Amino acid sequence: MDDALWLKIEMPTSDLASFLATSPFRSGGLETNQTYHLYHFSDFWQAPPARYRVGQAALPNARTLNMVIDDTGSTNTAVYMMWFEM
Repeated sequence: MDDALWLKIEMPTSDLASFLATSPFRSGGLETNQTYHLYHFSDFWQAPPARYRVGQAALPNARTLNMVIDDTGSTNTAVYMMWFEM
């Protein structure tokens, strides 16, 4: 891994669908409570969220986006992203 960026954003839960509609995950690719990609985000939490969705999307030019959506909140949703290139 040459370069990597991590980002946490919080938004009203009502905005999540429109956020995902403009993301590389717009056609799916998120799995519920799958643990494989969680280790990338271990600096954000002591324990992962109780309910979450996680996925990885391949981007052009050998770049990748990992995403975790924390589904435990009812009003706000936290989205964790990790972008990296190989």
